[in-house]
Amino acid sequence: MTVNAAGLATAGHLRPGITVSQAADIMWAINSPELFELLVLHRGWTYERYGQLIAQVLASTLLPAPGT
Repeated sequence: MTVNAAGLATAGHLRPGITVSQAADIMWAINSPELFELLVLHRGWTYERYGQLIAQVLASTLLPAPGT
């Protein structure tokens, strides 16, 4: 995740104030198998719904707001 976060930072895509280390931690936590297990296996979410959540959370947390 650090490589992915560094790539976002190098390309200028990280939200201001988010460090590479913080971005990597967020990406690691959001992509954890435990979260998948809780939502898909225990709560019955579809793969599509889970994927949409992951994309939405990562984009809104790590990337600048649209238009900035």
